[in-house]
Amino acid sequence: MSHRFRQMTVTMILLFCLLPGISSCNGQEPVQEARTPYIPPPKSENEAPDFVLPDLKGKPVNSKSFLGKITVVNFWATWCGYCRLEIPQLNQLHKKYKDKGVRIVGISLDKKGASVVLPFIKTNPINYSVLFGNSDLIRNFGGFRGLPTTFLIDQEWRIQKKYPGYVDKSVIEKDVIPLLKPAAPKKSTSPLKKTNQINNNFMINSVDQLHIS
Repeated sequence: MSHRFRQMTVTMILLFCLLPGISSCNGQEPVQEARTPYIPPPKSENEAPDFVLPDLKGKPVNSKSFLGKITVVNFWATWCGYCRLEIPQLNQLHKKYKDKGVRIVGISLDKKGASVVLPFIKTNPINYSVLFGNSDLIRNFGGFRGLPTTFLIDQEWRIQKKYPGYVDKSVIEKDVIPLLKPAAPKKSTSPLKKTNQINNNFMINSVDQLHIS
């Protein structure tokens, strides 16, 4: 009887340890796996997905803030050799077009995040925005295997071009230029206003001539 009681006691202890959500056998709370916030997929085939990602300081950046601008989204990582070659060229594009409605956004896919990206930037300056991506974002962008991978997105947040692998800045620039909004035409002077200006100029000239004589 005593032996059977001990067996029942051991069985109950084992069952208690296996029950989820109550406790763990080492006396600590069970650790839950961190989950990435849900990112909705794009609504149409060429519409870029929305996202909210942390920047270098941990501040969340919403993709909606890029609406109205041409955005070059570059997926990269510190361990990627071709990504390193692209950085100086993207810096040049940023410098040339930042005042013309073009935004360069580098999305790091380094698993260790800021702990490796921040030291990297100290020796490899990046002048444009840097955010930290995740696997959900890759999937929502259609999925891709290699780095770097770059997307050209227009002012209405539609994907215009996808560049798998290394891409020279001249190629991106060639595709960016047609998307730039032309300067607004100057307003033409109304006929009545133009006539008044002519009459006023004539009167001034006549007075000057009379004064001289």
